[in-house]
Amino acid sequence: MYLGASILGVNTIIGTGVVIGCLSPNWFLVRQNIENPLEDSAGKKLFVTHGFGLPYYERRDKKSIELMTNRISRKVFTDDEKNYRQYPIFNVFGHDPHADAIITDHYAVIDTGCVYHKEAIPTLLTALEWPSKRLYQQNYID
Repeated sequence: MYLGASILGVNTIIGTGVVIGCLSPNWFLVRQNIENPLEDSAGKKLFVTHGFGLPYYERRDKKSIELMTNRISRKVFTDDEKNYRQYPIFNVFGHDPHADAIITDHYAVIDTGCVYHKEAIPTLLTALEWPSKRLYQQNYID
């Protein structure tokens, strides 16, 4: 399974073509998250969200806007949200562009700014292979 970074506010699973999150002027949601039972080598299941959704895993079915808008740089969490490392999942998300993809024991940020190709050079489209967590990257092609 391959997971692509967000482009124009949309996250897709490459290979299956499933749209999991979409921001529009009306905050229309196709889906806020996808869970996949396939486990990585640490026994964690895949949890794909638009934004950094790991702290909000317990309320993932309540259409929490944080699943869409949260950034990894956010430092203010409630006590429940601070314990996100306890969840048996691995969160893959975009909507938080970085120069390089970030992979930790608990999450991967795969938004490497491809949508900003006119502002920042070089920009990359990044995909993550699950469960190996191998990264694939492609320079922006006009």
